[in-house]
Amino acid sequence: MRLTAQILSALLLSISWVEAANSATSKPLGIINADVPSGLSGFNFPLIEKEALSSTIAMNDAANVAGRNLQFIVFISATPPAEGLTAGGKYYLEITSGPREGDRFEIDQALTATATPGVLVIDLASAHSTFNGLTKDLLMGATASIRPHVTLAKVQAMFDPPLVGNNNLSLADSLLVFNATSAITYYLRGDGVTWRKAGTTTDFSSMVIPPDQGSCSNSGPARKP
Repeated sequence: MRLTAQILSALLLSISWVEAANSATSKPLGIINADVPSGLSGFNFPLIEKEALSSTIAMNDAANVAGRNLQFIVFISATPPAEGLTAGGKYYLEITSGPREGDRFEIDQALTATATPGVLVIDLASAHSTFNGLTKDLLMGATASIRPHVTLAKVQAMFDPPLVGNNNLSLADSLLVFNATSAITYYLRGDGVTWRKAGTTTDFSSMVIPPDQGSCSNSGPARKP
């Protein structure tokens, strides 16, 4: 199989030097095509969607919403952030320069849609946000990009030829997603749309796969020669 993924954010590269241990982040590299052989195969690059909007942040401040750890982000952009978001979609804000470069913040799409035009609302308490200690205007002057989250359903569209589903886990194409302690297998059902975890009847097709979360594809017997 050939996996096509749009890698338009920085790819993380670890570089070890003799005199000291350092890490470096590459510049955007464009689209990557990678051959994925039959059986279990890992991805050596993050799965990232094309940005919906990139701009410079004019200010950030706490949002006065009881019981929520939210922040308002104001962009220096002629395009209001809400225009780049689809109702019900899942998005995050990626900081690409400044003191919090590399951090990601979960976007509250519903609150952004009803906020003052030009304002983006982020949720610092979300498990997908990488930092929850933002102070007023810490992000001022930083550049940032709004990106859609990659979900199991979107991973399907990255494969050519398409993944092969089956209601039997042992026969279906599947994806292993790694968390802090283990790898969880999600498999594509015979309808070619529904993703399930073994032993459940829940549809996980909208489950988010963060760009720094490891994953492996596992081709079912139907795809093997």
